[in-house]
Amino acid sequence: MKFITIEQAQQHCKTDGEDDDQLGLYADAAEAACARHCNRSVFASQSELDAAIDGLPARVQAAKTTYDTAVAAADEISDMDMRRYAVANADFAFRRRLQEINRDRVGIVADKDFVAAALLLTGNFYREREIGGLTPQIERILTPMIWYGE
Repeated sequence: MKFITIEQAQQHCKTDGEDDDQLGLYADAAEAACARHCNRSVFASQSELDAAIDGLPARVQAAKTTYDTAVAAADEISDMDMRRYAVANADFAFRRRLQEINRDRVGIVADKDFVAAALLLTGNFYREREIGGLTPQIERILTPMIWYGE
């Protein structure tokens, strides 16, 4: 858990500590689900966010270098179907890396609203165990944080 402590989760779910491993798993899943819903990376502090942003140019360059290497290797493949497949894989991997980089570029610091939404979802996972998910209440909290891209 990056943003929710086990004590916060216990208090929110009104548990006595018997289910801490399960509760920690639910809190991790809740934080990840909230971040995915917002389509942004979420950081514990402004300094972590700043460090991630400072590292963006190097990450873009590394992704481009990996892409160029994969395309060059694909050019060596004589079978045209396999070459197209290799280039498509390189394109897919490059786009996926750029998506990850962009989520950091528009990252946010976990504020009280984000933590509250993650706690609510943790409680939902704990209480419902089989059918937990984002509720309309949680979506209302997270909607202003959503990044839809450029």
